[in-house]
Amino acid sequence: MDSHTLSILELHSVTRLIADCTQSGMGKTCIYNLTPTTDHAQIATRLAVTSELMDLITDGLNVPAHSADDISDMLDQMHIEGTILDSEGFMLLWALLHQSRMIKKFITVCEKNIPSLKALAQRIPDQPRLEKAIAYVFNEDGKVRDRASSRLKCIRKDIKSLRTSILNNITHIVDNKRATGCLSNDQVTIREGRYVLFVKSEMRHHIDGVIHDKSMSGSTCFIEPASVIESGNRLRSLKFDERNEIMRIKRFLSEMVREELDSLKQMITPIQEYEAMRATAVFAVKNDFICPDIAADMNLVIRNGRHPILLYRLKQDTIPLSVELSSDKRALVITGPNMGGKTVALKTVGLLCLMVQCGLPVPVAEGSRFPVFSTIFADIGDEQSLENDMSTFSSHIVRIKDILHNCPDGQKSLVLLDEFGTGTDPAEGAALAIAILEQMMERGIFAIANTHLYQLKIFASQHKGVRNASMLYDDTLNRPTYRLVMDIPGSSNAMNIAKNLGLPSNILYHAQKLLGKTPGELDTLIRQLHDQKIALVEEKKILDEEKEKYAILMRRYKAKVLQFEDEKKDIITKKLNEMDETIKTMKKDFETAVSSLNAPNHEQVHTVRKKLESYHKEVKIQKQELLIEDRQQEIETPHINMDWQKGDTAVVAPFMLEGTILSINTKKKKVTVLCDNQRIETSLASLQPAKEKQKKPPADSKTTVSFHVAQERKGSFNPTLDLRGHTVDESLSMLEQHLSDVVMFGFKMFTVIHGFGTGKVKRAVQDYLAEQREVKNFRDGQQGEGGLGVTVVEIG
Repeated sequence: MDSHTLSILELHSVTRLIADCTQSGMGKTCIYNLTPTTDHAQIATRLAVTSELMDLITDGLNVPAHSADDISDMLDQMHIEGTILDSEGFMLLWALLHQSRMIKKFITVCEKNIPSLKALAQRIPDQPRLEKAIAYVFNEDGKVRDRASSRLKCIRKDIKSLRTSILNNITHIVDNKRATGCLSNDQVTIREGRYVLFVKSEMRHHIDGVIHDKSMSGSTCFIEPASVIESGNRLRSLKFDERNEIMRIKRFLSEMVREELDSLKQMITPIQEYEAMRATAVFAVKNDFICPDIAADMNLVIRNGRHPILLYRLKQDTIPLSVELSSDKRALVITGPNMGGKTVALKTVGLLCLMVQCGLPVPVAEGSRFPVFSTIFADIGDEQSLENDMSTFSSHIVRIKDILHNCPDGQKSLVLLDEFGTGTDPAEGAALAIAILEQMMERGIFAIANTHLYQLKIFASQHKGVRNASMLYDDTLNRPTYRLVMDIPGSSNAMNIAKNLGLPSNILYHAQKLLGKTPGELDTLIRQLHDQKIALVEEKKILDEEKEKYAILMRRYKAKVLQFEDEKKDIITKKLNEMDETIKTMKKDFETAVSSLNAPNHEQVHTVRKKLESYHKEVKIQKQELLIEDRQQEIETPHINMDWQKGDTAVVAPFMLEGTILSINTKKKKVTVLCDNQRIETSLASLQPAKEKQKKPPADSKTTVSFHVAQERKGSFNPTLDLRGHTVDESLSMLEQHLSDVVMFGFKMFTVIHGFGTGKVKRAVQDYLAEQREVKNFRDGQQGEGGLGVTVVEIG
C-alpha cells in the first residue's frame, strides 16, 4: 500500500490506540507492524479469530493475555555456539513458554464454538520439558535454586555452615571488646566479601586483624579479626565454587535451548498474532466495533460508519455515514458546505477500508461489506510546496499523475480525491476533473471525490456509473449537520457560512446581487429534493413498521393454528383411547358373564354377543370418521355467492388475508389470489368480499370448503433464501418468514445461503433451525451445493 496514503489517513494512529490495550512487547510489535493486505484468506482469518475473541470477552470469560517481552533477538544470538543465557534471559524464556501453554490450554478446553482460535492454537508448539527444566532450576526471582544440582546443594550447605561459624566467632569478639570502647558500634558488616567490625581508628590496635576499608571521615576502620581470616578465605573459595557451578548449570540449560531454537521461533509468530488480536478484540468491544463481512465481489457497503479516531475521542458524539459503491456505480461525487464534513467523510471511508484489509474490526453497523482493493490512494489536503515552487493546483495534479501511473488497470483500486478540480479556473478545473474521473472509471478504478464545482454535480447526475452525495446543511439553524445523504447533490452555502463567520452584511448583500438568482434557484431545488427524500424515507420507515406489525400478527396467527391442531389431535387421541378402553371392559364383562352361567342359555349368550359386536362396529365407524376428519382438516365457512372477476379484491376466509384475484378456473372452481406477494390457490367458495364489496349471505347457506396453498409453479416462489449482506437480526426475521412460507407451500427441502463471512449469521441460522418443530434436519451444503456457505434444510 502507498505509504503517503497510510500517513494521510492516520492508520498508525489507530494501531497506537490498539497497542495500548496490551502489555506485551511482542503484541505491540505485531500491532505496530500491521499493514493492509490483499490476501482475502488472511483478512478473513484475522477477522474470524478477532470475532471469536470478542465473543469470549463479551460473554465474560477471562481471556488470558500474553505479557512477555519479545525475545526474538535473544534467540537469534543463541545460534552462536557457546552463548550462555543469563538469569534474566531464562526468566523471559520461561514466561514465553508458560504463558503460551496457558493460552493454548484455555483455547483447547474452551467449549465455545471457536474453530479459528483452535486452529491458531494448533500452531503453538509444546515445550513442556524446557519449561519444567527452567522452573526446576530458577525460582520466581530468577535465582538458581539449591536443588539445581547435588554439588550446588552441598556447596551452599558448606557456605551456610561456615558463615554461621564466622558470625559466632565475631560475635564473641564483640562481646569481649565492648567494654574497651574500641568499637564504633556492635554491628558486623561485609567489606570486599569479608566479615568485618566497626573499629575506631585511634583504637585500631585493640583488634588484631586486617583493615579492609575506612569510612569517608576516617574515624572508623573496618577490620577483619585474625581469628576468622582463614574461615573467610575458605568462604571466599566456596563462593567461587558456587559461581562456577551456577555457570555450569546455565551452560547446560543454554544447550537445551539451542536444541529447541527452531521450535521456539515457531512459537513466537502465533503468540504475537494471538496477543495482537486479543488486544484488538479488547479495543473493539470497548468501542463497539464489529468484524464486517468481506465481499467476494467489489460491492462496498458501509452502514453507519464512524471515523475510528473521532469516535475514540468524542465517543458517541460523532455523526455516522452510510456509503454504497458497486461495479456498476464505481464513482461518488460529494458536495456540500464548507466545514461540512466532506474531507472527514473521505478519510472515514479510506481509513475503514485500510483497517479491514489489516484484519481489524471497524465502527460500522451490521450488514456492512467491504471488498478487497488492490491499492488505496488518497490526495487529501493542501500540499503546496514553496521549496519545489509548486502551487496547490500543481501539487494536486502531480499527485493525481502519480496515482494514475501506479494504479494497475482492472485491479480495482480505490482513489480518494479532496477538493477535486479546485485551485485554478473553475471551468478548466471541472473539465480536467471530469476527464480524470472518466479515465479512472474506464480503468476499473473506484473513486470518491469531494468538490464545490457544479459541473461535477451535473456530470454525476447524468453519468450512469457515478453517484451524487451531499453533506446536509440546516437552513433553520444556519449550520452544517455533518450528515451524508446519497444521490442528492449539495449546495456550498457559502453566503450563509460567511455570514456565520461574521462577514459584514453589506458585502454579503452585494455578493448576493452579483451572484444572481440562478444559483439560488438551483440551491432551492436541491433543498426541495432533499426534503422530498427525507419525507420518502420517513414514509418507508412507517411502512416498514406496519409491515413488521403485520408479520408479527401473522406469526401469532400461525402459532394459534398450530396450537389448535395440536389440541385437536390430543382430543381425538383421547377419544380413541377411551373407546378402546370401553371395548376392552365390555369384552371382559361379557366373558365373565358367560363363564358364570351354570346352565348356559345359548340364545341369551348369542343375543349379548350380537349387541357387543354391534357396539364394536359402531365404535370402529366413529374412529374412522374421526381419523378422516383429522386428515382432511375441513373448515366450515359461510358461502357467499359473488360474481368474481380477475382483478377483484377478496378475502381468503381460512387465513382472513386480503388480496387480488390473479386467475379463475371456473371448471375446477378454483381461484389464485396474490396476498402480500404470495400466491394462494383456494376454492371459489372460500372467498369473501372485501369490506367495500360485502353482500349479505343468504340464510342457512353453509358449505364445507377445502383449500390448499399452491405448490411452487411457474417460478412464483423461490425456496432458496439468500441472506448475504444482511445483519443477524435481519437474517433471523427473514428466515422465520421464509420457513413459514416453505411450510405453507408444501416444500420438503430448501436452501439458506449465508456465505462465509465471520460465521455469525451461519451460527445464528443453525441455532434457530435447531429449535423449530417444523425442521426435521439440516446440514452444511456439499460440493456443488455451495459448500459451507449454505445450509440445506429438510422439513418434517
